[in-house]
Amino acid sequence: MNPFENIVGHEEEISRLRQLVTSQKTPHGLLFWGEEGIGKFKLAKAFAKQILSMNESVSEMKRTFDRVENGNHPDYFVLKLEEGKSEISVAQIEEINQSCRMLAEKKDGKKVYIIDQAECMNDFASNRFLKTLEEPPQNVIFILVSSHKNAISPTILSRCQHLFFKPLELNLVSTILSLHYHGKMEKPAEEVRNSAIYLSYGKPGRAVYLIDHHFEKVFDGLNSFLKLGSPSQFDDLLRTLELYMNQVGEGTTKNLQQRSGFLAFLEITA
Repeated sequence: MNPFENIVGHEEEISRLRQLVTSQKTPHGLLFWGEEGIGKFKLAKAFAKQILSMNESVSEMKRTFDRVENGNHPDYFVLKLEEGKSEISVAQIEEINQSCRMLAEKKDGKKVYIIDQAECMNDFASNRFLKTLEEPPQNVIFILVSSHKNAISPTILSRCQHLFFKPLELNLVSTILSLHYHGKMEKPAEEVRNSAIYLSYGKPGRAVYLIDHHFEKVFDGLNSFLKLGSPSQFDDLLRTLELYMNQVGEGTTKNLQQRSGFLAFLEITA
């Protein structure tokens, strides 16, 4: 069984991770970093499946994959921001520290801990985590996932092996959307889907977010402008789109390259 079979793209990163496992040189600390919505967390989970299923039979691997996917594997732990919070607290890190010193389910087995949005650790949490990262239990692997690497403590960064995730080709984003909406009752219209792919800038998570958060309303507004609007209204339209995209998480018209991309979009849909 292949834990990466449902991952689209990121071939180089997957190859590096496989090499770490086969060479038995997986470090105690890994940092998966890159822009938001690229698939870092999904690949971290797939890597955890590979680590935790080492030397298992096919039936055992299937059970391990299912347990990781469902979040009930005893040697798999995910730390995320608590709902309504803006920081990862020292109490959350203490929970990891206590857990990672317990024995794994299998003899000589590994324990995998994913810290999502690792840049959100406050100073106290970072300092407490650093102590464990500097002297980790032999069988523990920490995977830090971050869209803002520079916000993480430099000392923590120095203790991790870094793996950078770059944006995907748009044809791969299209493939991911096809898989994501396969079998679902509500599917985006083709024009809306293609526009979301274009405005994703290679980040499938953003394309899904745009579609699921009523991007079609913005799209309809663009079409209306193209049919009825005047050139003097263009700046207002651009500001409206920028406001919408800022709500998604990042402004997409903040630099010349992105503005040019948007102009090209308008030309395509005209």
